[in-house]
Amino acid sequence: MRILVRVYMVVSMYVGLCLCTAACLFAQEKERVLYLIGSSPTEQKLIDKYDIADKYSHTDSLYVSLYRMLSDFQRKSFWEASLSEVKDSSQHIKAYIKLGKPYTWHRFGKGNLATSLVQQVNFKEKNYLYRPIYQSEIEDLKEKILLYSENHGYPFATFRLDSISIDSLKRVSAVIDYAAGPEILFDTLYIQGDVLIKNRFLAKYLHIEPEEIFDQNKVNRITGLLKNLPYLRLGQAPSVSFRFDRAYTSLLLKKRRANEINGLLGFLPNENPQNRRSLLLTGALNISLHNLFNTGKYLGFQWERLQISTQRLSIRYEHPILLGSDIDLALNFNLLNQDSSFVNRTLGLDFYYRLGGGGRIKLKLEDRKSTLGEANLFRDLSFLPEVSEVNYLSYGLGYDWNNLDDINFPHRGSAVGFMLKTGTKKVQQNPFVPDSLYRGLRLRSTQVVLEADFARFFSISKRSVLKVAIQSGYIANETLFTNELFRLGGLNSLRGHNENVFFASAFGIGSLEYQWYFEPESYFLLFYDQGFLQERTSVSSRFDNPSGVGLGLNFAVSSGSFRLVYALGQSRTEIFSFNRAKIHFGLLSRF
Repeated sequence: MRILVRVYMVVSMYVGLCLCTAACLFAQEKERVLYLIGSSPTEQKLIDKYDIADKYSHTDSLYVSLYRMLSDFQRKSFWEASLSEVKDSSQHIKAYIKLGKPYTWHRFGKGNLATSLVQQVNFKEKNYLYRPIYQSEIEDLKEKILLYSENHGYPFATFRLDSISIDSLKRVSAVIDYAAGPEILFDTLYIQGDVLIKNRFLAKYLHIEPEEIFDQNKVNRITGLLKNLPYLRLGQAPSVSFRFDRAYTSLLLKKRRANEINGLLGFLPNENPQNRRSLLLTGALNISLHNLFNTGKYLGFQWERLQISTQRLSIRYEHPILLGSDIDLALNFNLLNQDSSFVNRTLGLDFYYRLGGGGRIKLKLEDRKSTLGEANLFRDLSFLPEVSEVNYLSYGLGYDWNNLDDINFPHRGSAVGFMLKTGTKKVQQNPFVPDSLYRGLRLRSTQVVLEADFARFFSISKRSVLKVAIQSGYIANETLFTNELFRLGGLNSLRGHNENVFFASAFGIGSLEYQWYFEPESYFLLFYDQGFLQERTSVSSRFDNPSGVGLGLNFAVSSGSFRLVYALGQSRTEIFSFNRAKIHFGLLSRF
C-alpha cells in the first residue's frame, strides 16, 4: 500500500506543478471556450465523456475543474493522468490531457484475512482478476471489513495492502494485511444526570450489558432507543471510553416530567329533546405513572364519562425486559357501559419483541365479552335487535415502528402501527327474542380484525410543524352487531364530534394538523379531520363521511400544560353549526 501512496503523491505533485505553471499563462479574465485534448483517440473518447463546464472566465475556477477531473481519473485506475499544457487565446483555451495506460489487477489476494471474515464481506479474488484498479472499490472493501470488525468486538482492527508489486505492463499484485487488535467487551454503564433509573435495567434495554462483545451498532442505536422513553432525554451524545480490553459507556440523562394526573371537562349541547337549552357536562380522569420503581414499568388508569349514562374504564400495566429478555409484557383491562344497551369487557395480554431501529413485533391474546343491558328493552321484539351477547377470543400479530425526534412533542419523523387479529366468535341467542329471528345467522364463526395507523411530522421551519395522519380499521365477519363495532369520534379520532358517537365496521380517517410553537412545549394548532365510515351489521348498513375542523392551544405551565380545543363537525345527520361546537379544555399535570 505504501508504494500505491507514493505513486499517488508523485502524480499529485506533478499535476500541481503543471497547474501552477499553466496558471502563469492564464492572465486574462474574459470568458473563453475550453477544449480538452487527449494524447490519443482512445484517451479523447474517455475525456469527452467527462462532464466539465465548456466556458470559463476566471483562472481559479478553470484549474479547480481540471484538478478535480484529473483526480477522478487517477481514482479510476489512470494513476499517471496529468495536464501536459494549457494554451489560451482571446477566444478559447486548449488543455492537453495525458491519461496514460490504466493500472489493472494481476492478483488481489486475501492475505491473512480469516476465512469467516472473507465470507462475511463476500470477498472473491476472481472478481478483481485483470480488472482496472478503482480506489473506491478498495475503500469500500476496507469499510466493510472494519465495520464488521467493530460490530463484533474488534473496534481497533486495521486494514492495509501488503506485498505490492507492479510489472512493466502496469499490472499490480497485492494482498490484504489485516490486524484484528484486542477483543473488546462491554463493561460498566455510567449514568449521570438527575434521572433515577436502575443501571441494570437500562443496560438490558440498550443491550450493552457487561461482558457482552462490543458492538458499535448498539452504541449507535442508543440515541434512538432513549427517544422512546418519555420520562428522560439525552443531555449530550453517548460517549464510549476504552481501558485495556473493556468499553465503558457514559450517558448524561435529564429528567422529563412524564407522569400525568389530569382531568378534562367538556361542555356539549344536550341533545335531549325535553331539555335542549342546557349543556351536558362530560368528564375524564387520566393517571399515567412512568418508570415505576426506577425500572421503566408503567401503570395507566383512564375513566371517561362520555355521555350522561355512558362510562368507560381502562387500566394498563407494562412490564419491560420480562425476566431479563428482549420481551416486554403488557396487561389490559377495558370496560364500556353503553347506557342501558350493553356492557363490553375486554381482557388483553400483549407481548412485544423489540427490534433494532425503533421497531417492535407484537403478539396479542384478547378475550372480549359483550353482555346486554336491561332485559325489558328486548321483550316482544318482532325484529332482530342491533345488539347481542357476543364472546370473541382472538390472537393477533402486529408491528409498530417510529423514528420520531421527540416522543412527546415530535417535530419530524414517522410512526407506524399495524395489527391483525383473528379468532372464533360466538353469538349468544337472547332468550327474550324469538328463535326464528336468528334463523340463517351463523352463531359460531371466524372473525378477522385489521387495524393500521400512520403519522408523519414535517418540520416546516424552526417553529412550524405539519402533521399528516391516517387511521383505519376493518372487521371481516358476516354476523356483526353494533356493540362489536369500532367506536369513533372525539379528540382521539374525529374532532368536532361527541366522544365515540360513531359505530363502524370499516373506517378510514385522514388528519391534517398545523402546529406553531411559540415555546418548546407550547403551540397553537389548526386541524382538519376527514372520515369515511361504514356501519354494516346483520340488521342494517350505513355509510357516512364525517369531518371536523377547528383550532386549539397547548400551553405549558409550571405544573404541566393547559389544553384547549374548539372544533366544529359535520356528518350525514349534522351540518357545520356553531350551536353544536365542541369545546374541550383541561389541565394536564405532569410530575
